[in-house]
Amino acid sequence: MSRIRIIVPISLIALCTGIFAYSRYYININKPTPCKESVKRLINSLVNQCRAKNFRGAISETVKMSGPQKDENLERIVIPEVHIGLLRPDSPFTLIVNPKDYARGVDSLRNELLIRGRMNPERVRSIILKKVKRAVTTPDYEIQLNWQNLEGNKGMVQLTATIKNVAMVESTAVFTHPSREISYNIKKEKFTQANRILGGILGASFIYLVLGIAITSRRRKKIMVGKAEILEQLQLLIRSGSFESARNQLAKVLLYLKDDPEFNAINDRLNIVTKGNPIQAERAFVKYQNFKSRILGGGKLKADEHLELQDLPKYLESPEVNEFVAQYDEYIRLLELSEKFESKIEEFKMLIGRGEPKTAALKMKQLSEDPDWHKYQSLISRLDHAKSGIELPKLPASESIGSLQEEVEKRLETSSTFFEKGKKLLYAGEVRQAETLLIQSVEMDRDQTGAHKLIEKIRENRTIKCIRLIPEKVGKEIYLFKKDNLIFGRDGSGKEYDIGINDPRISGTHLQVSLLEDKVIAKDLGSKNGTTIRGKKIKLSGIEDGDIVDLAGVYPMIVHTLKKNVPSGKTLTWSETNSLGKSSPQKPLSSKGGSDKGILRSVILEAKDRFYIVLMEEVGISFTSVGIQFKEGSGYEFAIRDEVFLIKNKEGYRILSPGVLIEEHGVKYKVM
Repeated sequence: MSRIRIIVPISLIALCTGIFAYSRYYININKPTPCKESVKRLINSLVNQCRAKNFRGAISETVKMSGPQKDENLERIVIPEVHIGLLRPDSPFTLIVNPKDYARGVDSLRNELLIRGRMNPERVRSIILKKVKRAVTTPDYEIQLNWQNLEGNKGMVQLTATIKNVAMVESTAVFTHPSREISYNIKKEKFTQANRILGGILGASFIYLVLGIAITSRRRKKIMVGKAEILEQLQLLIRSGSFESARNQLAKVLLYLKDDPEFNAINDRLNIVTKGNPIQAERAFVKYQNFKSRILGGGKLKADEHLELQDLPKYLESPEVNEFVAQYDEYIRLLELSEKFESKIEEFKMLIGRGEPKTAALKMKQLSEDPDWHKYQSLISRLDHAKSGIELPKLPASESIGSLQEEVEKRLETSSTFFEKGKKLLYAGEVRQAETLLIQSVEMDRDQTGAHKLIEKIRENRTIKCIRLIPEKVGKEIYLFKKDNLIFGRDGSGKEYDIGINDPRISGTHLQVSLLEDKVIAKDLGSKNGTTIRGKKIKLSGIEDGDIVDLAGVYPMIVHTLKKNVPSGKTLTWSETNSLGKSSPQKPLSSKGGSDKGILRSVILEAKDRFYIVLMEEVGISFTSVGIQFKEGSGYEFAIRDEVFLIKNKEGYRILSPGVLIEEHGVKYKVM
């Protein structure tokens, strides 16, 4: 505003001065030579010459005027001036007027003289009277007028007047053409009026200039007094994004302090921040604030809004905005990677929960080699360090991976521990506890093949009701049962039985032997040739230790019962050959000095070629050169624990599974 107060009046003063000077120059340089004055001087010269030569008489009112072309404007001015000049009081001439035109001529002359306004009425009257009184019909002298344009002097006319009879008088005048003179006078008048107006403008401008200088000085002083406050306010406006207000206020200040370095520095900063467009920059800043508020509130921008956020630096130069846009871009990338690694972590957890820690460990190792994982770790660290306020993903992936790796190691260790404990318990004959630990080992690590095999052996063994031990060279076949109810029948009869005997005298289902808690019961199943115990045919009878049960008189079996109250270390077998008919048993399978009463542990039915053993708990055995003997305290035994067939040696128990080869003291048995 201060500049306007100074520049505008100065400009007006300069303009008015220029126009005034030009008008004066134009008026002076184009000043015309008046036509009437020149004609008047011309006629005066002629009249004076005529008086000097004593010319007297009448001149015709009709004046001939010749030139390059007919010029009515020139004639209209020149001819009346010639008439008036010839009729002046000291003129020796009178004008001849046609009588019929006299009245009109008098009126015309009077009007002409009065219009001029230069003659008093008496003179006008004398001129008119002179013209009337001397009116004659024949002129004494003739007047001729000739004009021409002067070359090289546009608008100038040369007029030559001649009065002659016998003698001749001539005079010449140069003057401005009347039309040019009229144009000049019109312009002069306009310039005069304009100069009057310009004079008023000059005065007003001068006053305005003085007032403007005074106001500018006062406001400059006021700004300087409050400079610190104004600078702080401008800084605040820029920081708050009110760029348009800052620009307007700064423009007002710079009107009065345009050379102030501090205000110019702020102006430069404003131009840099807004990139020369405060309005657009202010809109961008408002968008930035809205987007930032939503993001810091835990929101996420839509795709088009994200593009708008990325475009903000085009309109707004701000380190804060640039940094936030970059951080949000990294945050979006972090979210994408978090989703990827969250699914990975869920996969690892699933593998671990499914008992595949080794697979999980392998995949975690592959993850540690993934470039995206390192990028994710870098983004997490950078955004967390930047403290941008953006809510980072809930998944602390690095910590999750670390904890999962610890869990994998712990599970593998626990699985191995359970496996070793399970094996020890199995060696100790604690099948159920061993199986539980082995299952837990497999649950921890499905790749724990040793535990898998043992569990499969245990479960498979439970489904087997009978185990056969076939000697390689010497000894009898051994049949181990975990049933408490055996049915004897004939091989190939098509009947259901547990033990088949290849003899036609044996019925399809011949005999049933049942084990109770402390008794053994034999029941003939309606066989054709009958069953005898102690030489007597039976239908239903109890069996005692040492009894011989004979099927159809062709298949005798010696019965041995083992009970829990039998002291360990007592011999429970008889002859060395262990075969019927070759030698008599030394003793029945009972304890010396012990009671025959007690809960059954096992029952052994010894035939001539086989042992049928119903295992309820265990049977002590020893290996000899002729096969197996049943003997407690020898360090070996057949056992059944939790429905699983076991064999015990000095090292511990092991599962009797088909395909196993037992070899002790040179005696070999194959398990079938």
